Amino acid sequence: MSSTLPSARGNGTDENTVSSATSTGPRGNPAYPATSARGLRGMIARFVEPTAKNPDLPRLRVLLAFPALLLILGVVLVSFSINGSSSGVMRIFVEGGPDSDLVSGSPQAIRSDEWNVQTVWAISQVQQGLPVTNETFPGGMDATVPQDLPRADWSVAFRPYLLGFNFLDVDHAIAWKWWVPGLALVAAAFCFLVTLMPRRPFTAALFSVGFFFSPLFQWWYLGTTLWPVVWGLAAMTLIVWATRAKTRVGTWVWAAIVAYLTVVMAMGIYVPFIIPVVLVVAFFAVGSIISTIRAGANARNGLTYYPADPAPGSVSGTLALAPARTARQTLRGFIPLIVAGAAGSAVTGYWLYTKITTVEAFLGTAYPGERLTPTGSSDEMTFISTIASSFTQALKVGGLLGQNSSEVSTFFLVGMFALPVVVWILVRQARRHAALPWLLISMAAAIVVLVAFMVLPGWDAISHLLLLDRTTPNRAKIGLGLASFVIVPLIISYLDAVRMRGSLTVSLLSAALFGGSQVAIAFALLAWEPQTLNAAPFWQLYVILGTLAVFFLARGYAGLAALAFLVLTGMGSATV
Repeated sequence: MSSTLPSARGNGTDENTVSSATSTGPRGNPAYPATSARGLRGMIARFVEPTAKNPDLPRLRVLLAFPALLLILGVVLVSFSINGSSSGVMRIFVEGGPDSDLVSGSPQAIRSDEWNVQTVWAISQVQQGLPVTNETFPGGMDATVPQDLPRADWSVAFRPYLLGFNFLDVDHAIAWKWWVPGLALVAAAFCFLVTLMPRRPFTAALFSVGFFFSPLFQWWYLGTTLWPVVWGLAAMTLIVWATRAKTRVGTWVWAAIVAYLTVVMAMGIYVPFIIPVVLVVAFFAVGSIISTIRAGANARNGLTYYPADPAPGSVSGTLALAPARTARQTLRGFIPLIVAGAAGSAVTGYWLYTKITTVEAFLGTAYPGERLTPTGSSDEMTFISTIASSFTQALKVGGLLGQNSSEVSTFFLVGMFALPVVVWILVRQARRHAALPWLLISMAAAIVVLVAFMVLPGWDAISHLLLLDRTTPNRAKIGLGLASFVIVPLIISYLDAVRMRGSLTVSLLSAALFGGSQVAIAFALLAWEPQTLNAAPFWQLYVILGTLAVFFLARGYAGLAALAFLVLTGMGSATV
């Protein structure tokens, strides 16, 4: 089923394996690599090596290096007024000929929420002096709640991507509005990944950029779509720090970030995208608490965390098998998260109180105010379109997978198709009487709940308790994509911790599940609607890349999995 790795693999990293020798490291664990090697690999290993004070978390320089590069990229993009707006659709109404402002691609008319609503309203705000009440409609409209508009009041401090309208011209301000949430998503994904995999910054960077290029994000490119995921990734990063940090400074810094992002997310007020993300974070928190408490109980009982470790009881601390703490210590570590949530909720509550009339009118609408979605309300094609990522090229033409490109866009669900690996890890740990991978279990449970909401009727009372009925099957995909993404570093962390490759049989099974599902969808399209299949001429390449990404992840080839994932999503969204 599986085999141990040669000693040259060191701690299991692809990017910074430095020699065949191992070192006891700061925690006396042979999983830590020797850092005395010379050359580039030795330099990288020393650069990423965690400190003795927090051996299970990334150094500050590792945590900030890639976000710093993103900041520089953002400055360049905004300086040249480059953005991805589809407002060029309107150009045909005023002039003909080639569009001199078009850099690449073509405007997407289906993205009317962006070019025909938010962008034109933003320009209207600028023309009126960024008022709190926009006077375009007779009687005026509150500009602080609907349409996510720039304005000049205190609440814009919590709309960071709208701040540019207060000090930049329209072209630069729209570029600022476009890139701030997108680059924030990449940075948040990187920080989360490198927190779980502190010695894999290059792998984390590739996966984070690939996640940004997920089709759903690119077809639903709005602040109301991106900020909930940014918040979710930051909140889960805080949870990791709360369970792993030996010092509290970093944890409180992350708590401040989460408190701020809580308000940013809440002011977007688009609940259908918020609820699935909050659900995933809640499952992650529960899994973290159980994992940490059970690890402490196992340690007190003299049980070994890592069956591959020759030293009984030695702990590497990766979150696949959490560091040992008592229940009191674990719950005390969550105080910063509780404070962050309370602070963010207090600011949001005050803001909503000042806007109570607008909020009541907003909630009094049929959509999105009063709509409740019963469980199992999606048809077969809705679920098929959720997993039909290899046919993302066909989203431009509509058809069997759905007429609205944004509504049927999805994620490349690499982590979800690797669920057989989660089962294999669970069985492996149980057979060895070792700590169970509760975080992996909790993320698998989140996927099950979200899929059940889509396809399984009859549990509306539970769905209502979880607030899932406030979203829709198409919007629930954002939670499915996030949970699938979280599974990726957890699998890599586990395989690194036990210094093994994943089972070849299970890896082939996971890859076959992805490849087989895509081929089955292709045959269905060929029989029922060949024009849709013709609109995705490179679907075979997407299937190959996706299959390889799942296989590499399942086997523990993290760098190759990240590269395949980035190429896959980049190709999938290149023409959006």
